[in-house]
Amino acid sequence: MGRPWRFSNSNLTILLLVAFVLTIHARLAGADDLEKQLKFDYQDKVLTLRNFYGGEYLNFKADGSPLAGGPVGPWTIDGQLSVNGIALHGEKLKIKGRRLYLIYDIHAKQFEDYLTFLRDYRGKDREKLEKLVRKRDVEVEIEFPSSRPGSDEVSSAMRAVFLAPDESMAKVVPPEWRAYFGKQDGEAQTISEPGPMYRVGAGVSPPRAILDPEPEYSETARELKYQGVMVLYLVVDASGNPRDIRIVTPMGLGLDEKAVVAVSNWKFEPARKDGQPVAVAVNIQVTFHLY
Repeated sequence: MGRPWRFSNSNLTILLLVAFVLTIHARLAGADDLEKQLKFDYQDKVLTLRNFYGGEYLNFKADGSPLAGGPVGPWTIDGQLSVNGIALHGEKLKIKGRRLYLIYDIHAKQFEDYLTFLRDYRGKDREKLEKLVRKRDVEVEIEFPSSRPGSDEVSSAMRAVFLAPDESMAKVVPPEWRAYFGKQDGEAQTISEPGPMYRVGAGVSPPRAILDPEPEYSETARELKYQGVMVLYLVVDASGNPRDIRIVTPMGLGLDEKAVVAVSNWKFEPARKDGQPVAVAVNIQVTFHLY
């Protein structure tokens, strides 16, 4: 019989080296698979931030807590980005993209990227406008506690920073937008005005604006020479004050929020029924024009 095989220091060293190489190989293969999955899931896709931080650089913890970024802006300017690069670098997930300028297509009844509008635009300033839109690069970094985050950690962090595809925008937009997105989701909207409320007609006179300053222009809309008309729903209470303002037909590029701010400061001669002031629900148009 031959001698039994025994471990030697050299045998043990070789086995440990092989195990180390296999572990590193497995980790690299796993990281490579995760990178491929990230590109498949997010490359060339549009992501919506849960909080609409402005600026060229945004930094988050894995739980979605902000570390760096600009002030919160309108979602039609600072809310969405088109991803053109995504990669893991140690404990950091880096996402590069272009922020979308969103305008409302009244015929299609949906929002579109301003670049889509420019495809059919024939003005002499088309090239200049396109450069303004394309220069809005943004980089988003998400930092993980571990230097080698797994796929579950990455997915959880992405959900903490960005809205999931099956989540409603109504969860993250300001109150004036919730009815609009609720309607898109097929949800009925309630009116918060206490007491009886009427519609104009059948013995109910309309309210009359006695103080109606025009809204300010957003700098983005002015820069892109964007103008038009939007529609707001509101309740004018029996004291002539606007309440429960909601966006019905939007415009985008931050103009909707400007309209809400302006109209919330309007003052009305209230509607009347049988000579008495009453609360009424009305739709009003707000016009934005540059010239």
